[in-house]
Amino acid sequence: MVKKISIILLLTLGLVGCSKTKEYEWTINVPFAEGIAVAKIDDSYKVIDKAGNVVIDGKDDTTFKGYGDGLVAFEKGGKYGFMDFEGNVIIKPIYDNAKAFSEGLAGVQIKDKWGFIDKEGNTIVEPIYEWVGLFIDGVAEVELNKQCGYINKEGKIIVNTVYTKTRAIREGLRCVLLNGKWLFIDKEGKVVIESQFDNVGDFSEGLADVTNDDFIYGFINKEGKVVIEPQFDNVASCGFKEGLVSVEIEKKWGAIDKAGKIVIQPQFDDLDQFSEGMAKVKVDDKYGFINKEGKVIIEPKFDEASAFENGVAKVKVDDKYGFINKDGKIVIEPQFDKISAYGFENEVAIVTIGEKKGLIDKTGKIVVAPKFDDIY
Repeated sequence: MVKKISIILLLTLGLVGCSKTKEYEWTINVPFAEGIAVAKIDDSYKVIDKAGNVVIDGKDDTTFKGYGDGLVAFEKGGKYGFMDFEGNVIIKPIYDNAKAFSEGLAGVQIKDKWGFIDKEGNTIVEPIYEWVGLFIDGVAEVELNKQCGYINKEGKIIVNTVYTKTRAIREGLRCVLLNGKWLFIDKEGKVVIESQFDNVGDFSEGLADVTNDDFIYGFINKEGKVVIEPQFDNVASCGFKEGLVSVEIEKKWGAIDKAGKIVIQPQFDDLDQFSEGMAKVKVDDKYGFINKEGKVIIEPKFDEASAFENGVAKVKVDDKYGFINKDGKIVIEPQFDKISAYGFENEVAIVTIGEKKGLIDKTGKIVVAPKFDDIY
């Protein structure tokens, strides 16, 4: 589980600026979200489908960066363009850099400035920005003069570029940093919760964590009112999930409900977020699972584990990864050196044997033999 660290530490490390999260830096798609993924074998790039068939072969030193809205961003000879899923060039490679299409627009770079084009290659937003994000829900993050703001799909600034750091919008509110203090704005940039906090989390199920001057954690609601007084040494970065959130008291983890009531006594070395009614716990360097009453359902016996998704969870046994069901029964034998964090999000999972990646289905059957250096 990702723990919270103070904004003071982030400032010290220089980790401030526009969000630029790895998750949404180049594409909003996970592998096979549109039925395809980019694969690398030796020094050659290809676009493949879920059966491992090569849809586009990256010949003549063509590399692929990401995809979205039915188009793949590619690079050839140091310039970027776009092709469709059949390999037809739709937008010639004339840009110095490019991101995948999202909501009909793609960020492109000319020299050291970024703008946006549509799927016909028309310039919609002139390249004037130092950095741009992807369009999500009709807005995109931009950086101008090292300050962050947001534009709409016509290029109009809807949130002025005045913020030091921003985060993705959550439950209608966006957390932004201004003059060393965090505040919350809505989609139009209106300040909803005034600047008053040194450290805050994002809203999840109507609540967001905040810290006092001693870096003790509590929670506020969407009106900015403290509804759970600061009293915890740490909290889960993901916030509330399924009505509960993990909290740390005196180096042990438990869980509280939205009223701040402790429903699972702090007793674990670690406690992950709840997913499908169960949460991963750590006891003496081993991982198992509990239910929402804190009852151990699967004994801590695994070297690693992930949250349950679609009824299965990834586990590690003797340096190999496989999957278990909610009864703790192994349904896919631990045999892989790695399994992608995406799991079976799009019906197949990316697995690694040795240094090569392939695909398995939900029964554990290898549908694409591990032969690729990377799949993304």
